[in-house]
Amino acid sequence: SSGMAYLTKVLERKPNNKELLSGIAQALHQAKKYDEALTYYQKLIELDATDANALYMAGITFIKKGKKEKGQAMCDKAIQMDPSLAKNRTKKGEQLGL
Repeated sequence: SSGMAYLTKVLERKPNNKELLSGIAQALHQAKKYDEALTYYQKLIELDATDANALYMAGITFIKKGKKEKGQAMCDKAIQMDPSLAKNRTKKGEQLGL
């Protein structure tokens, strides 16, 4: 989409902008482009190892790709880092059948 093209163009100028990376990752995730989304979630985690939300969403993405154990471990670690993510799990977990 043109919105995605714009975001990626801005990202070329600001490659470490966490808000941009997160927005692109979420857009790709919603479009079910899980491999591409993971690339951005993993870049977010590299930039900030304390980014519990990026870790959580990377875990959710692995689960959607069928790698349940790896994804579950990432989600569990993210919830340890930020217990408020646990309430997301019930909402997202219902959608994922967890």
